[in-house]
Formats: sequence, structure tokens, C-alpha cells
Amino acid sequence: MMVREEYYLKEEIRCLKKEIRHQKRQLEHLEKELKYPAGSKEGMLTDREKMVLHYSCTATIAKLTDLPHSDVIVEQMIEDIRKNRCRSLGNDDIANLLKAIDGEMIMGTILMKALMKRLTGYGADERPNKRFGTGWNDMK
Repeated sequence: MMVREEYYLKEEIRCLKKEIRHQKRQLEHLEKELKYPAGSKEGMLTDREKMVLHYSCTATIAKLTDLPHSDVIVEQMIEDIRKNRCRSLGNDDIANLLKAIDGEMIMGTILMKALMKRLTGYGADERPNKRFGTGWNDMK
């Protein structure tokens, strides 16, 4: 092999190694993007997580404070949260997410009632039976 051919082969190998390093960096970047999608960083909440958090807080506060027309107020607050904190979510995304959250809340309520009944002998919506010695004394 001639010196010139050897030089071109070495140059080609050098270029291929450089291209491989570049592709490895791209692959690492794509893996990181898959792990933390939509530009979110480690430890940051996604827009869906933010919506779940805000909806849970809003629904809880509305329920605890017995606001009149709370359903209208919660709906308006959710729209404001979507516009200001969760811009990447569309109305359909929000509707599907809230439907799923409501389903989980219903199932959670059923689960909590069953657990309370199993653990205490009476459910959350039942009063203890004083005749059998199960009063509220243990709750003091």
C-alpha cells in the first residue's frame, strides 16, 4: 500500500470515529429526552402532574369550605390553572384527566369505606353501636 492510500484510510477512520462520537452524544441526548420528556428537568413536575395537584387541592378546598356553586367555581379555577400553569394541555386532555381522577376518587372512597369497616367493625358512614361496647372512646 502506498503512503497516500494509507493517509486517506487513516483520515477516513478518524472521520468515522468522530461521527460515531457525535452519534453517541445524540443517542445520550435522546435517552435523556425520553426519560424527562417535553423539556422537563429532573425533579420538575410535568403539566399533567401540576394539573392533578391543583385539581386535588381545588376540589378539597371547595368541599371543605362548602362554597355555594362550588362546581362552577372549580370549573373556572381549572380553566385558569390550565391557561396559566399547564399550557401544554388541551381541553380534551384536561377532560380525560379529570374523568380519570374522578374515577380514582370514587374507587378510593369505596376502598376507604371497606378498609374502615374491616379495621374498626363499622364503616365511615355508620355510627358505632354502643350496645356492643364500640363507642368513640378510642378516638379521644
